[in-house]
Amino acid sequence: MFRNLSIARKLVIAFAMLITASVISSLSVYSNLKKIEASAAANDNSIVVAEAGKAMMAAVLEQQNAVRGFVVASGKGDFLAAFRRHRDTFEDAVDRFKHHTKMPDQADRAERLRGMVHEWQALQQRKIAADTASGFQVLVAADQNDLNAVRKLSAEMLAIQEKVIADRRADQVSTGHGAIVSLIVGEFLALLIALLMGWVLTRSIARPVQSLSGAMRSLADGKLDVAVAGEGRRDEIGDMASTVLVFQRTAVEKRRADTEQRDAVDAVAGGLGALAASDLTASLSGLPAGYRKLEDDFNAAVAALSRAMGAVARGADAIRTGSEEISTASGDLSQRTEQQAASLAESAAALDEVTVSVRDSAAGAARANVIVTQAREEAERSGAVVRDTIEAMAAIERSSKEIGEIIGLIDGIAFQTNLLALNAGVEAARAGDAGKGFAVVAAEVRALAQRAADAANDVKARVGSSEQQVAHGARFVRETGDALDRIARHVGDISGVVATIATSTEQQSSSLAQVNIAVAEMDGVTQQNAAMVEESNAATRSLAGEADALARQVAAFTLPPTDEHPARITGWRPALAA
Repeated sequence: MFRNLSIARKLVIAFAMLITASVISSLSVYSNLKKIEASAAANDNSIVVAEAGKAMMAAVLEQQNAVRGFVVASGKGDFLAAFRRHRDTFEDAVDRFKHHTKMPDQADRAERLRGMVHEWQALQQRKIAADTASGFQVLVAADQNDLNAVRKLSAEMLAIQEKVIADRRADQVSTGHGAIVSLIVGEFLALLIALLMGWVLTRSIARPVQSLSGAMRSLADGKLDVAVAGEGRRDEIGDMASTVLVFQRTAVEKRRADTEQRDAVDAVAGGLGALAASDLTASLSGLPAGYRKLEDDFNAAVAALSRAMGAVARGADAIRTGSEEISTASGDLSQRTEQQAASLAESAAALDEVTVSVRDSAAGAARANVIVTQAREEAERSGAVVRDTIEAMAAIERSSKEIGEIIGLIDGIAFQTNLLALNAGVEAARAGDAGKGFAVVAAEVRALAQRAADAANDVKARVGSSEQQVAHGARFVRETGDALDRIARHVGDISGVVATIATSTEQQSSSLAQVNIAVAEMDGVTQQNAAMVEESNAATRSLAGEADALARQVAAFTLPPTDEHPARITGWRPALAA
C-alpha cells in the first residue's frame, strides 16, 4: 500500500512520524522539567522554613545574652531594648516558619516552641525585675533547663526540615535523570524512525528513479529490449514507467517502420534506376505489407510499359516490312497502305495504354509521397512523446527541490533547538548548584540538535545528488528528442525525392502523349499516300526511314522475352532482404 502512495504523501508520512516522535520526546522532557521546577520551588520554601527555624533559635540566644548583659553590665537600657527587639524577631521567625511550612506537625512544633520560649521569657522578665547578681544566680538553674528543652525542640525541627530538603534534592536528581533518559530515548526513536523512513523512501523512490533513468539511457543508446520496472505502481513512478514504456514501444515501432521504409525506398529506387536505364524487365518483390500496393502498382506499370514498347517494336518491324514490300511492289501500294494504317491505329491505341499506365505510375508515386509524409508525422508524434517525458523529468526535479526546502526547514529547527539549549545552559549556570542537572540536560539537547543538523545536511546533499542525476536524465531525453527531429527532417528529404519521382513520371506521360500525336499524324500521312499513288515510291522510302529510326529507338529498351520478340539483354530484377 505504501509503495502505491504518491511521493508527496510518502514524504508527509515520513516527516509526520519524525515530528511525532520529537514531540513525544519533548513532552516527556517538559513534564520532567516541570517536576524539577515544582521540586525546586518546594525545596526553596523548605530552605526558607529552615532559615526561619535557625532565626528563632538565634533570637532566643540573643535575648539570653541581652538579659545577662542587663544584669551584669552598667548600660542597662541598651540591653533591655535588645531583649525586646530580639523577642519581636523571634515572634516574626515563628510566624514565618508556620506560614511557609507545608507540614502540620512542624507547625505544631513551632507553636510548642513558642510556648516554651514564652515561659522562658517570663523567667527572663523576673531576672530583669530582680536586677541583682544574686537574683541572677537564683534563676540561672531554671534558665538553663528551659533553654536545653528549647534547643532540643529546635534541633528536632531543623533536623526534620533538613531531611525534607535532602529528600527533595534527591527527588530533583532522580527527576533530572528521568528527563535525560526520556530525551535520549525520544531522540533515539526519532533517529531510528528517520533511518527507517530514509531506507523506505530510498527503496520506494530513489531506486525506481535510478532504474527508470538507466532504462531511459539504454533507450537513448538504441537498446530497445531493456526491461522497464515500476509499470504496475499507482504513483508518479508508475506514471513515469508507463511513459517510458510508451516511448519504448513507439521507438520499436519506429525502428520497424524505418526498416520497412528503407527497404521499400531502396527497392523503388532500384526499379526506377532500371527504368532509367531502359530496362523494362525490372520488377519488385518481397516488399513489406504496408508497401504491397506500391509493389503491385510498380509491377503493373512496368508490365504495361513493357507491353506498349513491345507493341511499338512489333509495329516498327511491320512498318519496315511494309516499306520493303512497297518498294518491290508498287502495285500493292494501296493494300499495303491500308495495312500500314491499321498498324498505326494499333500503335496509337497501344500508346494510349502506355500513357494511361504512366499516369498510373505517377499516381502511385504520389501515394508513396503520402506514405512518406505519414512516416514523418509519426516521427513528429514520437518527438511529442519525448517532450512529455522531459516535462515529467522536470516535475521530478521540482519535487527534489521541495524535499531540499523541507530538509532546510528541519536544519533550521535543529539550529533553533541548539540555541534554546544554549540559553538553557546559561540559565542553569546562573542557578549554581541547583541548575547543574539542568545544564547537563541542556548540553545533551545541544549535542542531539547538532547531530540532527548534521543528518539533515547529509540528507540535503543526497537529495542534491539525486537532482543532478535527474538533470542528466532530462538531458538524455532532450538529446533523444533532437535525434527524432533529425529523423523527421530526413523523412522530409525522402518525401522530396519521391515527389521528384512523381514529377518525372508526369513528364514521361506528357512525352508519350506527344508520341501518340506523332503516330496520329503518321496515320494521316498514310491516308494521303493512299490517295497519291504517284508519290508512293518517295513516300515509301520516307516511311522506311521513319520505321528504321523507330526501330532504333525501341531497340534501346530491354524487353522481357516473348515468342514474338525475344529479349535483347538480360533484364534486371531487384532482390529484397526478407
